[in-house]
Amino acid sequence: MLPIASIVEQLLQKLDNTDCILVAPPGAGKSTYLPLKLLQSGKYKNQQIIMLQPRQVAVRGIAQYLSSQLGQAVGQTVGYQMRGESKLSANCELIIMTEGLLSARIQRDPELHNVGLIIFDEFHERSVFSDIALGLSLEVQQGLREDLRLLVMSATLDITPIEKLLENPAIIETTGRVYPIGYHYRPILSATNTRQIGNKTQQFNLHLLSVIKEAIESDQGDVLVFLSGAGEIQSAMNTIRQAQLSNSEKINVHPLYSGLPLKAQLLAIRPSADNERKIVLATNIAETSLTLDGVGIVIDSGLEKVQRFNLARKASALNEQMISKDSSVQRAGRAGRQQAGVCYRLWSEQQQQFLIEKSPPQITQIDVSPYLLMLSEWGTNFNDLPLIDKPSQSQLDYARNLLFGFGFINSQGSITPKGKLAAQFNTHPRIANLLVYAVNEILNADHLYIFSLIASLLEGKPLSREVASIDLQAQLHYLISHQHHLLHKEAKRWFKKLTRFINSEMSLPKADTSEMVNYVDSPEFISHMLNVFTDNIGKRRDASDDFLLHSGAGVELPKFGVESLGRHDWIVCLEFTVTSSKNRIQNNNGHFQKQANHNSLIRLLLPVPASAIDTFLNSQEKTSMEVLWDENLQKVSAQKVERFGSIVLAKQKASLVQATELEIAISDKITQLLLDQLHKRDLASLLVKASNLINRINLAKSHQATDMHETKDAQAKVTFPDLGKDNIHSVIEASIIPYLHKITSWQQVEALNWHEIILSSITWEQQQFLKQNYPVEFCAPSNNKHKLQYTAEGEVILSIRLQELYGLADTPTVGRGKQKIVLSLLSPAHREIQKTKDLAGFWQGSYSEVQKDMKGRYPKHFWPDSPANAQATTKTKKHM
Repeated sequence: MLPIASIVEQLLQKLDNTDCILVAPPGAGKSTYLPLKLLQSGKYKNQQIIMLQPRQVAVRGIAQYLSSQLGQAVGQTVGYQMRGESKLSANCELIIMTEGLLSARIQRDPELHNVGLIIFDEFHERSVFSDIALGLSLEVQQGLREDLRLLVMSATLDITPIEKLLENPAIIETTGRVYPIGYHYRPILSATNTRQIGNKTQQFNLHLLSVIKEAIESDQGDVLVFLSGAGEIQSAMNTIRQAQLSNSEKINVHPLYSGLPLKAQLLAIRPSADNERKIVLATNIAETSLTLDGVGIVIDSGLEKVQRFNLARKASALNEQMISKDSSVQRAGRAGRQQAGVCYRLWSEQQQQFLIEKSPPQITQIDVSPYLLMLSEWGTNFNDLPLIDKPSQSQLDYARNLLFGFGFINSQGSITPKGKLAAQFNTHPRIANLLVYAVNEILNADHLYIFSLIASLLEGKPLSREVASIDLQAQLHYLISHQHHLLHKEAKRWFKKLTRFINSEMSLPKADTSEMVNYVDSPEFISHMLNVFTDNIGKRRDASDDFLLHSGAGVELPKFGVESLGRHDWIVCLEFTVTSSKNRIQNNNGHFQKQANHNSLIRLLLPVPASAIDTFLNSQEKTSMEVLWDENLQKVSAQKVERFGSIVLAKQKASLVQATELEIAISDKITQLLLDQLHKRDLASLLVKASNLINRINLAKSHQATDMHETKDAQAKVTFPDLGKDNIHSVIEASIIPYLHKITSWQQVEALNWHEIILSSITWEQQQFLKQNYPVEFCAPSNNKHKLQYTAEGEVILSIRLQELYGLADTPTVGRGKQKIVLSLLSPAHREIQKTKDLAGFWQGSYSEVQKDMKGRYPKHFWPDSPANAQATTKTKKHM
């Protein structure tokens, strides 16, 4: 009996009243046993159960397994649905689907009619689709369907955040049956041996082969090898197939990754025949949900490829990285699903301890513009949707700017009619923009099919390897002449969808493709591409192979697939990706270290003739007045710039007066340029005249904590800003703006009243507190006022003639008695005699020696024997 069986009744009872979280180990029967029991219970007899899976291969496999257990064909009681493929009927009681399709269904049917339960399987993978699907389901539940139940399942799930999101769900756990797994660590050979073996890929493949041989000879069962990607799988397969692994039995080698045709995936999944063993080379597609019968050995490379969006470069990057500790447990668990197993890890046991616990949620790592468009159509956004994690502000800003640039949302963030049409295509906004343009502008069937092919190219993989070119026109020519290419299946789907929106009866173009070829080669086609991909139009930088795009992103030509391009100064860059390479550089200590270099490589482009770009640019608004900082003259200057997005076409000097008259916003730009200069520079020379005030404020701040603790006096609780070296720039930038009106040069900045600027950075209440407790002057017993010098070191110094302090018994203070003043005692000639913080001690001690010396030097002046009780004076004895 499967472990999950022991908690089925409890789960069914809990689902009557509340949502549930089910935590059970791999192989417990969450995906294969529980759904059948839910069907048999009759609880959802007149409703549908939807079970979400993160991967297509699992969707298909689970649906087939459950149907076989019922003795039915797929699509009767149990059906499945994923993009571009489904097997459903009106009788389906359980539908297995990919997570993204649930969000689309909710858009069409906000009340989820006839759905009683939604199961989120393998939720620990935390794809952006699963996060959003859960958030939308909660909104449906809370706003429209209180009876809708949600069940979140996983083998390794931190339930605390999901528990808060679901609001007091029932938590059900089962330890279940766990087969023992033995672990072996087989780190790859050290880098010192690399030169003896060959390149890094060859080194890895030979090491992998040796571990596979060891496992086959030592252990029972089929072998599941986890590799990072399809390229790595194909490379490893070549090495393995060339090797003689065993003479006693037949060994089959199968790949398993998402891009494989269905037949190839089934070969990897199906059990081995008698007297045969198989080796399955898989990406993390095989990490969860999918059970590979017969697997008793897992060999884990410890690597995965993760899509991350580089906001600075406005492009996605596919990065190879070490997996998390969580994933390493999941992968190893595949060996112990049906029997005792063994896991070989191609890294060290010490390295295992330093793996991160969990991978960051996908929603924090990617371009969220497609999902923001979807949520905008629903009438919500990332901030309002109930989510465990949310995208960063930078992610949201990029997404909003992209959607606003396409006209899909307005300045308030609400979806526009154009955006509603774009959302119907359920694809990336950039591809949706292409398709919306086709709906509005393209009425010829041949031309419309070309747009469909481009959408398929952008959604799939460009054909640069097949065609040996990154030129869009070359790839389209190839597809037109290869009518049975797999991309035509997707293109036909797009074509049918476009014709529905156009409300046209036009049919697919016939095999005679001359019209499509003529269109692809025409100026009209280039004009259409310029209009669709305006923000990705690029101009060559000088004589290099780098281009600056309208959007501000920099891209470069790759080494492969550019031979046939010729030289063009302008391109439309339809697709580019961020790649990274590591170079050895010498640091300041003379040691070598690896430094990652990130490059944005063009994957698909359209060369643009000069005549086409000239015609296009003539229709663009591109002339403006701009201001900039002139380093030579140390002042703001103006120029008239002809600009196409981030690309400067021409510029000439202009009058700054004329610029400010033409555009009010120029004044704000000038202010910002001056603020930038302030931020870059050391302000010490500017603040000399304000240094005493700054030091007074800093001294008051240093006493702040004591003041707050020691007294209930409200005035003593006044707080001051930090005017220390690390914070002075930000304080000044916040208070100086009113003083920069009509200022355009650094010389004028230097001439500003900096004491007044600093004073304006504190409130009237703070100024009064400072005046009372940290005065700028000291009134001596002689009734003369003397300036107090506040130092950066936190001292307060009073330079005063000794005779003016007669009658003062102790050292004067500031700061409500907390800070003693340092007395610089001067002779009648204003020469320093001594410094002290202890006036009483001075009177009783060293004064007698000073008195003798002063009487000899200044006999006409008054030098009493008891100065603490004498009359202060500034006069000689004759005039007293």
